[in-house]
Amino acid sequence: MRMQPRRRLLEIWEDVAAACFADGTWRWPEGPDGERDSICDAYQLLTLLYPACELASFRLDSPDQAADDVLEALRPLGDGIEVAKLLLRLMADYLRTHTDDGEPVFTGPSRLSAGDHKLTDEQRRADLTEAFALSVTLTLDIIGFVRVFRASVTREEIRREIRDLEILASTRLSAAMVGLLRSFNVEVFEPQSSRGALLARTVNQTGASDRLILDQLQQALREVRARLRDLTIGSGSSVDLDNPNLLFECGWSWGVIRGAPTVVAAGSIPVSQRRGVADTPLIHASATVIPAVLDLLSPRTRVLGLLDDEQQRLASALQLRMEATCTYWETVALFGDGPWPLEDTPWRMPGGVESESASLAVFQMAMRGLRFRRDRESAFDRVVGILEELALTARITKRPGAGDPATALHVPGFPVALPGSDELGPPLVSHASPFAPALLQRVIVMDALMQGTGAGQRMQRLADRIWTHLEARRIAEGPGQGLWDDARTVFAAAPAPSGPPSWAFTFDVVALLVTAAATTDERPPPDPQLVSHARALLREADHMLEQELMLGLALRGRRPLLGTIEARLRRAREIHDSRPAAAIGLVNSALTELDALLAAREWE
Repeated sequence: MRMQPRRRLLEIWEDVAAACFADGTWRWPEGPDGERDSICDAYQLLTLLYPACELASFRLDSPDQAADDVLEALRPLGDGIEVAKLLLRLMADYLRTHTDDGEPVFTGPSRLSAGDHKLTDEQRRADLTEAFALSVTLTLDIIGFVRVFRASVTREEIRREIRDLEILASTRLSAAMVGLLRSFNVEVFEPQSSRGALLARTVNQTGASDRLILDQLQQALREVRARLRDLTIGSGSSVDLDNPNLLFECGWSWGVIRGAPTVVAAGSIPVSQRRGVADTPLIHASATVIPAVLDLLSPRTRVLGLLDDEQQRLASALQLRMEATCTYWETVALFGDGPWPLEDTPWRMPGGVESESASLAVFQMAMRGLRFRRDRESAFDRVVGILEELALTARITKRPGAGDPATALHVPGFPVALPGSDELGPPLVSHASPFAPALLQRVIVMDALMQGTGAGQRMQRLADRIWTHLEARRIAEGPGQGLWDDARTVFAAAPAPSGPPSWAFTFDVVALLVTAAATTDERPPPDPQLVSHARALLREADHMLEQELMLGLALRGRRPLLGTIEARLRRAREIHDSRPAAAIGLVNSALTELDALLAAREWE
């Protein structure tokens, strides 16, 4: 792929520093009414913090170990020590700003729209699932950062500030996890209902009777139903799933569920668990939560011990919900022996709404289990086909026409209605995550599974085309130069960017580059056929070398050359099981030189 993630991330850091820091002051994003927003602030802060915590080569928590090109990119912010101290101030500012009487708040009015109406005060104060999920990722990064940075600090004043900062971050983390537990929902409905009819029409790709299809689906969902019965805390735990004739859907809604029970903890959870009004699981909200739960379960979280005992209990409860949700959507989206329902794009949602954005959200959840499928090799071509189709219909790999409706998928983004929000004022909508970065994120993850296959080559070509599309949308001048998003370069009807850059879009690009960089650092699994080929070549090369040594040619001035050949073969034997292609290269070089010796002897 042509992305060159390290270079691109460093360029983005340079542009973030230029856009946000001047005269020793950090500029936080402001909403239309001039107030700050916990979601926008989190996205902006994570553009710096996320790569620094996820990639060892970008670390800033040990200033004396920071790479030279990293420090050069952030030079406007100061040297390594000054950058780390600035990040401490920004973290503290964020955590203290987004509290109310000492309790964390998770509002995001900039992410909400009431059409021609103004948001009511209650709507502006509503806690959002997106904010819960973002805060999980942000606070884990904060806690991890300060724990490592503390080892570099000797001044007691700064060490005390770090201790206070860790307490604030841990408090917000607990509150965010509780919020996610109270935003999960299981909705049960009759097969004869409109929801049941929609589900039957979605999974029935072979023309069989709906009754037969739904019976088969119920059987396939038995494991998920059993997992959901084990829920004991948070919302979703009181739903009656004992009737096997009823259908169900599970996942997260846009905020705390109406009537969500209080989460009771073994220790003290320092949050007042506010009343919720959200209703119905939403595909887009569920897809937003998955990365946050994975962060809770990551090796970094475990190795650094970022969770206390109570948070580990909450994380286990969230893991159970995530696994049930992903298994549910894998079962529905890949159902049957014919075409997958997911291949029938765009995905249909309740109310008759269809969207490529929904297809991508379902894809994200359904494909988590792909690596464990017995037929994953045969599924690769179908997976690539889905992503290619989404890129085509979204006019990423095809030129959009004048007034193309696909423009709305990108700017302002697919509108997601928020059921239950009318209890607080006019009905609200939010907008799904930026489509093009989300699509490329899926392509990168799938490409890592397909390396060395024909499907993998198609995936890499698709990744390059989507990245070209994204690069074209960088802001060329003005505030936020080099960041995102100016869609006019690819969609003529798109509005000109006004005000600061889109931090949600910019962070999504940063996140996909981090994924690409991490994937590049990971060694691909060795191909068994290459391993076998390397062993066969080694046997022949070892035999030829033994022949040369037995003939005593080393005594005729060729000892240095034979020593070099022997060293290459020794290295090839060490790595042939883990890096067979490199081993084959070493053996081929040795075989060429051994054959030259043989030819020379025949001419003598």
